[in-house]
Amino acid sequence: MLADKHRLKLDNDKQRLNNEKDGMLSKGLNPYVEFRKRKFDAQAKNLEKKMLQAVDHNKARLAVTLIEEESIARQEELQDLRNYVYFIVGFYVIIFILAI
Repeated sequence: MLADKHRLKLDNDKQRLNNEKDGMLSKGLNPYVEFRKRKFDAQAKNLEKKMLQAVDHNKARLAVTLIEEESIARQEELQDLRNYVYFIVGFYVIIFILAI
């Protein structure tokens, strides 16, 4: 049953292709050239789609990298601020101890 459906689909595809070929011949076109053009156009379209997906992927990866770098920069700034505060507090503690 499944094989019959598959065979019927193949027969229908073959008939459709023959009808297309006959239509091209009646218009004075070379079916080989037309089918090659169609295949080339499909390949070009697939390549363009893949390239656009690669660009989108690169953009997303770049955005993640920028966010991570910004986070690291903020953590470093926060640590610098903490170090400065500890230095100032320590400095005043030493001055207070020396003043006593």
